[in-house]
Amino acid sequence: MNSRFSRMTLLNVRPECTSDLSRFGEILKTSFVFFTVLLSAASLPAQTRRNYTVDLENLNPAVGSLIVVVTEANPAGIPVGIRGFASGALIGDRVFLTCGHCVGPGLHGLPPFVKLYVTFSPTALDQSSWIPVSSLAGHPTLPPCPIFVGCDPTGGAFQAVDPAVTDLGLVFLSRSAGIKPAPLAVPGSLQEPQSSFIPSTTIGYGHEFPVDNFVAVWDGLRKFRTSRLDKVLNAVWASWELPSSVCGGDSGSPTFLNNPPEALLDRRPIAAIASDGGIDCLSKDIRVRVDTFAVHQWIKDAVRQQLGPQAVLQLGIQ
Repeated sequence: MNSRFSRMTLLNVRPECTSDLSRFGEILKTSFVFFTVLLSAASLPAQTRRNYTVDLENLNPAVGSLIVVVTEANPAGIPVGIRGFASGALIGDRVFLTCGHCVGPGLHGLPPFVKLYVTFSPTALDQSSWIPVSSLAGHPTLPPCPIFVGCDPTGGAFQAVDPAVTDLGLVFLSRSAGIKPAPLAVPGSLQEPQSSFIPSTTIGYGHEFPVDNFVAVWDGLRKFRTSRLDKVLNAVWASWELPSSVCGGDSGSPTFLNNPPEALLDRRPIAAIASDGGIDCLSKDIRVRVDTFAVHQWIKDAVRQQLGPQAVLQLGIQ
């Protein structure tokens, strides 16, 4: 992913900013994309826009957005309000699965005036739906992810096809989401013959076409589209057909297998998480697999460490 259009957002540092703000922007830019929200969800009816359909009917309630908020005036001069987001899915009562490079720079702490929230509303700008985040976890194979540099694959921290790196992260909520978690796909699901011709659904909160000024255009809406698996690249990664199904802010978007009938949407399993895509939101679509025993075990271990053994039993892992 090009650093301007990482699936997670980048700090928008204008040339006229002071040196202190520019330095602070460098600290955070590979961690979060910062926005000022100018559009309300109510102004946009459900419709197909480019290659997405807006989910205003809340057909995918387990899919959520990780939101970055500056809560108070700060020495860096960053305005108070929403300044970034990523996508992901609820897989346990308080467990949110996303990509690793979205949580990596926050694993060792964030400035006190930056808070993280998760929402499962189809309109992410609804602050009444925000759930505070209590902690983060990154997959142990992630490369060092210092706050000054980050670990986005676009910046060369790793290659999205490298079998030695699993780009996954977990966000732990401060309270129950009160939503039925999505199950994870059975190990080996993407290697089944039908996976290459049955369309899968990718759902996230990203902007559906690339623009220079994300500050002026992000609408906070959940969107989905279907596409087909291109090929399984190795035990960790897979690619999807082009044009891409992911764009700016879609890092962490879950990929659901569409084997169950439409009446059983809440039983569709998650097979992959969006990690790397083209700057044009068309030419690249590489996702990290979650249909592996190794990923399932890591999730269980991380949840047990953070929330205790009882929370492991609530995971949608067979």
